[in-house]
Amino acid sequence: MKKNSDTGYFVISPQHEHVVVEKAHFCTWNLKHGPEFLEIGMLIRLKEGFKADHAGGQSFPRLEFKVHIPWYDGQLLSGDLFPSLKNPENARFVFNEQVAGTEFISGGGSTPRGVLFSFGDKQRFCLLPLTLRRDCDTPNTISAEVSFPQASNDFERVGERIYFRFFVKSNGRSIPWEHGGIAKTVFCYDIKVNEPRNAPDKFPLEQMVDIRSCYCLHIVPSAFECALQDRAAFKSIRTLESSGAVTYTKDLPGISATIEPGDCLVVFNKLKHEDNQNLPFSFFTLFSKERIGPSQLALAIGANIVCSLFSGWWRLAAFVLFSAVMFVAWFRSGHGHR
Repeated sequence: MKKNSDTGYFVISPQHEHVVVEKAHFCTWNLKHGPEFLEIGMLIRLKEGFKADHAGGQSFPRLEFKVHIPWYDGQLLSGDLFPSLKNPENARFVFNEQVAGTEFISGGGSTPRGVLFSFGDKQRFCLLPLTLRRDCDTPNTISAEVSFPQASNDFERVGERIYFRFFVKSNGRSIPWEHGGIAKTVFCYDIKVNEPRNAPDKFPLEQMVDIRSCYCLHIVPSAFECALQDRAAFKSIRTLESSGAVTYTKDLPGISATIEPGDCLVVFNKLKHEDNQNLPFSFFTLFSKERIGPSQLALAIGANIVCSLFSGWWRLAAFVLFSAVMFVAWFRSGHGHR
């Protein structure tokens, strides 16, 4: 079983006093025919001080976020999602909202340096690209530096709300921990965000950003059954839009997946803190999956053979004894200690 420190995710910034994270998005993908990966997105409101410091192009704006991911070792594949999200159709899929308006910020070249999105009556935001690298100062941490347009008039067009999103591909099954049973496998998703007691040693907690609301989505195979969910955070469960998911993931490096209609479910959790600053978020969800494998077949065949040798109450007693012996042997073999 994972330790508490293995479930702690942290978002910090050297410029934490200049930003408020209005929405933090954590989205895990556990595909039936594809890799496991995590998406992290941030809708950020820039405070007046940040805009004033860089008004008129007097200095190049710099904004860096450091995201601690407990299973990130610095070697795992990661990537900025700006190239995919600048497509309005992909933005509709990710934000589950119809895109009402799109305006590209060219930055003086042919490649967009930002995209202004608006969704109905909601306030618009500017999607910006990132520069990702491994943070050398803090273990298991990825650095995400926001790339602002350099021209002063383009910087003013960005506005006070910006958004970025990136992904990290896991190595095997890193995100949930698994516990194998005779008939079922249990998958435990335990996501804690900015929980100080889970911080690694010498972690710069004083740089934690103020997160007002946090969304945690789990995309899992439809064969998974939601066995336990946090009622305070749970909002909904639905079938994944397969066509949108294929379009969204097809150009992601290292993420090649076949997603058929009905393959996956989306479990949506959300927590919100109104005006309280630097409060943690915790999301706990258990999934189970039926197991039918050689061990279960051998147990059933063996029980049937043993029981056929007896009759009446002796058959029941033999079945119970045989099942107990088989379970002890299976457990001691290590299957019960994954």
